Amino acid sequence: TGVTVLAGKRRVEGIELQANGSLTRDWDLYSAATFNRGEIVRATTNQGNVPLGVAEASASLWSITRLGEGWEAGGGVLASSGFWLTDANNGKVPAYAVVNLTAAYVQRKYELRLNLYNLADKTYYLGGYQNAPNRVLPGQPRSLSFTLRYHFDT
Repeated sequence: TGVTVLAGKRRVEGIELQANGSLTRDWDLYSAATFNRGEIVRATTNQGNVPLGVAEASASLWSITRLGEGWEAGGGVLASSGFWLTDANNGKVPAYAVVNLTAAYVQRKYELRLNLYNLADKTYYLGGYQNAPNRVLPGQPRSLSFTLRYHFDT
């Protein structure tokens, strides 16, 4: 009839763990990991499958080091175990890990920052489009950004 009716039941159970802190006065570390188990519990189709977009595991690790005189450098990794593009589980995004880097000059009134995203120019996917296994949303290719931030209130 061309009418979509949302019915059924989906369940995603999981846990997210985070650990953040300073290893030294000038070295900060940020980390997170998630572990999920998803299931289409009740549905007219695809019952028992994993819902689209639910990765079994994902993690990130980011570190910043202050080098002195306002300079800082850092980097990190963002990773995913991959996930299904459809509820029918017939198109899977492969696992991926991307590395990002940053360097900055930080002062009380302003900050200059250079970011390099996806250092290895890894092809990866963030999701799908219209629940179709042949339509994907690609992740950011290797790219560079430069940011100038000015603080008016300090």
